[in-house]
Amino acid sequence: MQKRERLYEVWAGMKGRCNNPNHSEYHRYGAKGIRVCDEWSSYSNFRAWAYENGYDENAPRNKCTIDRIDSTKNYEPSNCRWVDFLVQSNNTNRNKLIEYNGVIHTMAEWSRIVGISYYALRSRLRRGKSIEDALYNGHFSTNGKKI
Repeated sequence: MQKRERLYEVWAGMKGRCNNPNHSEYHRYGAKGIRVCDEWSSYSNFRAWAYENGYDENAPRNKCTIDRIDSTKNYEPSNCRWVDFLVQSNNTNRNKLIEYNGVIHTMAEWSRIVGISYYALRSRLRRGKSIEDALYNGHFSTNGKKI
């Protein structure tokens, strides 16, 4: 039965976030005008799109999630993709973007890149450190380059 499919739960959750004011995440979706396209009002249409566009029913829970490419736009075929949770969590308007040497990453991405905790990086920036000092805190590799 379709209602038991994990994909059905994805579809139902997406519709709930956008259409049900009583849904716990409605304030982040429906209240901001995010909608599910008319084409996906039918589960069979959504299901067909999902399988044609990379949905993997055997992927672990956080390895195949629906993501809106532009988080300010609707759930629709041209704006959605299947990604892992890490990619999805970096694609949100709640993220703090940091530019350093012309490269832009979220604060969480920078913390992974330079090998410090997210909370250490956030604390350094809140204390007024420059982006360079917050990222590297004076640490250099053995070849004299920032690590």
